[in-house]
Amino acid sequence: GMKNAMLNLAFSHLQFQKLYAAARLKILEVEYVSPISKGALKLYDFEMLDTIVSEGDTLYQIRYVPKNGLTFKSLRGQLWIHGGDYGIQRIEAVPTEDNMFLRMSVSHDYARAENGLWFPQRMEARFPFPRIAVARDTLEAVGVSVITVKNLEIDVTLRNSDFGVVDVEEDIVSESKSAALLSEFRDTLLTDKELRTYDVLDSLSRKLKLEKKLDLLPSLMRGCIPIGPIDLDLTSIVDYSYNEGWRLGLGLYTNQRLARFCTLGGYFAYGLKDKAWKWGVRTDWELYRKHSLMLKIRVFDDIVESGSTQLVSRDESGLLNGEYYRHWIITKYDHSRAGIVQLQMRADKNFTVSASAGYSWNTTLYNYQYLPHPMGNSPFYTFRNFYVRAGVRFAYHETTYRSRDFSLYDASKFPTVQVLYEHGFSGVFGSAFSYNKINARIHHLQSYKILGYSEIAVVGGWLDRSLPYSLLYVMPAGYEKLGFYGAEQFAVMRPNEFVTDGYVALFFRHNFGKMWEGRFSPRIVLCQNIGFGWLRWRDDHAGVGMRSMEKGYFETGVMIDNIIAAKDILAMGIGVFYRYGAYAMEKVKDNFAIKVSLTVPMAE
Repeated sequence: GMKNAMLNLAFSHLQFQKLYAAARLKILEVEYVSPISKGALKLYDFEMLDTIVSEGDTLYQIRYVPKNGLTFKSLRGQLWIHGGDYGIQRIEAVPTEDNMFLRMSVSHDYARAENGLWFPQRMEARFPFPRIAVARDTLEAVGVSVITVKNLEIDVTLRNSDFGVVDVEEDIVSESKSAALLSEFRDTLLTDKELRTYDVLDSLSRKLKLEKKLDLLPSLMRGCIPIGPIDLDLTSIVDYSYNEGWRLGLGLYTNQRLARFCTLGGYFAYGLKDKAWKWGVRTDWELYRKHSLMLKIRVFDDIVESGSTQLVSRDESGLLNGEYYRHWIITKYDHSRAGIVQLQMRADKNFTVSASAGYSWNTTLYNYQYLPHPMGNSPFYTFRNFYVRAGVRFAYHETTYRSRDFSLYDASKFPTVQVLYEHGFSGVFGSAFSYNKINARIHHLQSYKILGYSEIAVVGGWLDRSLPYSLLYVMPAGYEKLGFYGAEQFAVMRPNEFVTDGYVALFFRHNFGKMWEGRFSPRIVLCQNIGFGWLRWRDDHAGVGMRSMEKGYFETGVMIDNIIAAKDILAMGIGVFYRYGAYAMEKVKDNFAIKVSLTVPMAE
């Protein structure tokens, strides 16, 4: 009774895969320790319930539950194990967590194939929906996802070219074609009860406007609210920065209802402190859907952070990421009038490549002079820059789910590598500099069975010659006495404190996960940030302090996440960071910073 693509992708995530090979079984984006993984005997208790003998074969029925006193992402359920070769014939699994979004049950049946190996035959998941109240009646609905495997072929020769860059894609067909496909492939005809259920859900969906509410999600994931075929950008309405003070504006962009292959739109804003207007327009065109080939064009007249670093793409984004709020504390901006053209595509399942060209006319909004390129008596520095960039992102075995409106990703189990090369051309449209610049990032997430997970990011950059402040590397500082936590920023470093033409930084954190059962279940996170940076042409700059960090910058922190939680959807935590080493502040109190975290506990 509901046709929204979001539900189809959600139900496809209910079914875990790779029972034999996986140490953790993923159900609805949450990973649980498998009861048959290596070391599971130390985490689960097993009880023999029955021994069934049929036609000369023995089947062992075994119940498993997590051991008392251990807290980890656990399941409970039963196993049916074949006595001849100990193959698993059936598994039933239910998450042990008391969470309204995880009250589901999953069962898989396996059959022995012609080559003697066991293969999935039928996979079923049941997911109870929240109660729906209509007038005086209450409806309790259960979603059922059933996957059956038929016509199994073994040892078929396959090539990488036989598969696309997307692992699971929803193909939209007409209602008549959909009915024909279901009639051909569905194992059994729908019963009268099931047909009436669809009719009831369909009518409720129209009455409660559930489809329209679900249609909001793709836009909300982009930070927008759809108004018909137009998205209202929430982040453009009210913002704040050091130069502008409060910034008021409006951003409007087309969405999938108007055109599925392109997005058009723009924004304008006014700063109450600098009393200046800003604007920008952009368009994204999907040129070749099979490989997600995108043409992106940006033109803007706005302020940008001096010394900011860009890569092919980022693994983390959104309002829950503390990196978003860092622009509130940045003190050095450039006024930039720029145009950027970019092509980006998925070369294959593992590689994303990009190529871009950009031109900008920049003026510093702070007193600064670049001595090799003097600007007379002006206290501000103006320059033009034309560059081309070529980048690659390598994520081995990253899983992609795509519908017609949006895409979802399962992070790779291996390190993700990003490299971006930039070359500046002097003399093109008045551009002043010729240079080579390389940015790189390696990110890895490692999960453990009972000790949570570790996350590490190593980032770095290198320039081959002297350039003005705006084109150098300003270290990602995030100091406020009380501010938001960002995983890849230095919590106690002052804004614009360090600037380099070559650097390497490490950001490490270990989240111990859920420490005990119950409504109040904080997560302890240990953090370690380290940075080294060099500035070879220090004397080329005047008007600002130029400080590098050759001796190494160090800070350590402890976050306690999930102190206050709203139904495991959104949680808030708090922590403290301490700065030490060669660049410690003279006053001890100045080496501390307090951070607030925003997390989604259900996904941890």
